[in-house]
Amino acid sequence: MRKILCRACHHTANSLYDLFNGGQYIPKFSFIDPKSAGIYLSHPTHIHILREVVKYLKGKEKPPAGILDVGCGYGRAVNYFSKNFACRIYGIEIIDYLARQAVFYNRRQSNAEIIHGDATTVSLPHDCDVAFLFNPFSYEYYLRFINRNRYARPFKVILLNHTYHDEIVQRSGGIRYDFLDISHCAKKIRCTCYDYDRDVLEKIC
Repeated sequence: MRKILCRACHHTANSLYDLFNGGQYIPKFSFIDPKSAGIYLSHPTHIHILREVVKYLKGKEKPPAGILDVGCGYGRAVNYFSKNFACRIYGIEIIDYLARQAVFYNRRQSNAEIIHGDATTVSLPHDCDVAFLFNPFSYEYYLRFINRNRYARPFKVILLNHTYHDEIVQRSGGIRYDFLDISHCAKKIRCTCYDYDRDVLEKIC
């Protein structure tokens, strides 16, 4: 019963946020075939989870210089980040329909920008030092995304509810430095953070 009540509360909070901030009710992604795009699809990040991620980032000594939401869907996380940080917030989405939805959802946010394309091939902004990924694609895609990022500064990757083992991600050059457990529907979701410094990037790129 507790789990059912939690889901109902989270669903209501998400729907209200989408309605008042995006100006529309967002349906589920059941009409999209993820295999056609070669990606994994998951439901949008819940508001209470985004709240915890924002709290975590605000607790750091330096605020983010820019945040990149990889696989942003219709843009809820981009919208939430843009309301909580003054830096530029970018969302990348490979599916055209969702990218257009994200542009509309974030039309009032002056510091938000949506990029339509494949995160492993499209030109990426270089003013970001945090990348946020909510279980968006396979390990092979993750490795391709990391390997092509020649950032001028060190950057951090926040993997939420990811399917990758720590040792596999570390093989890509990432060093786990922190994690937080977020309560969700009577269970815990682990949010793990990895550091990629310039020296590591030069070795793997």
